[in-house]
Amino acid sequence: MTSSTEAAMVEADWQARAQRRKARWYATCAILLGMGLLTGFLLGYFEKDGTDLMAANSIPTSIAILTVLIMGVALTVGQYYFVASSDELERRNMLNAVAMSGNVILVGFPLWFILWKGGLVPAPDAFALFAAAYTANIATYFWYKFR
Repeated sequence: MTSSTEAAMVEADWQARAQRRKARWYATCAILLGMGLLTGFLLGYFEKDGTDLMAANSIPTSIAILTVLIMGVALTVGQYYFVASSDELERRNMLNAVAMSGNVILVGFPLWFILWKGGLVPAPDAFALFAAAYTANIATYFWYKFR
């Protein structure tokens, strides 16, 4: 074979692998989206009427256990496949986003705790810290993805 023929074969193989990786990435996203929709449906459908969003005992125990199992599988196994089907740039974007969300918690909690000890703010709230970290994760990911 000539070098131009070999180069064309290598290019075609690279393109085919890239297409398969992209298809796996979209399939993983679709499966994770489906699992997220299922957990959202379960939580919303079986929630007792008239309860507050943050109320304890607002869903049946069996639904809580089922939802935790679905989310546990989605967040652990799904994350593995999601990262495995991503390219290097996508992995870097995800790593930066996770680092930023970790920093929000690592910096945010001690500062909030000290201000609470000084009587300036209410006690630290786990849900608020989670929401802030998740928001930072999403914002950072999209910042690196589309800048």
